[in-house]
Amino acid sequence: MIFFTRFNNTIEKSAKKELKEITNNIVIKHLTKENLVTVSMEELIVINKDKEDVITHIDFKLDKAYEVILNIKEQIEKDVIDLKNGKLYSPAIVFNDNLILKVPYYSWSDNILLMNLGPKIFVKVNLLENVRGDLYTKVTSYGINSLLVNLYITIYIKESLLYPASSEQIEYNFDMLVASKVIQGKIPQFYNGIIESKSDVINLK
Repeated sequence: MIFFTRFNNTIEKSAKKELKEITNNIVIKHLTKENLVTVSMEELIVINKDKEDVITHIDFKLDKAYEVILNIKEQIEKDVIDLKNGKLYSPAIVFNDNLILKVPYYSWSDNILLMNLGPKIFVKVNLLENVRGDLYTKVTSYGINSLLVNLYITIYIKESLLYPASSEQIEYNFDMLVASKVIQGKIPQFYNGIIESKSDVINLK
């Protein structure tokens, strides 16, 4: 019983490590300032102020946000297709259009001479099972009557690992600073110099 528990834990740990490496390599490449340079803060948010230049609230333009996040998703999906076609390096293999991780049978062993030996346990990977995103802003006081506005995009990716006798869903979050801008204005005193706002989550099919 102890052997099987240790074996299963090692299989899961090894598979999660490989899945995280694959996902990071694909996603982080597209969450860069170069790829998002055409996105302007004015296209995504509206900062509302009263007559005294004090911020009252922040609105999000979800139609434009949907377009931006959908574009990121399409770029990521293209890389998954390239990966399956052998155009990108991956520790996984492709079988019947499925990505398969090969975990060595003796990976449970602490013996470095045995860890990569023996038959391989196949673990199926479902990449990009679900992709969602949202925007959030952080506004801070920046000098006299000035504000620093930071705009971020968060991408949530749900994937799954299918072990020989079970399955597990895993979600990764990726944050990216999209734009920064200094504007004139004030923050209400009860916010203690910082305002944070978040949009609704955008689900992408």
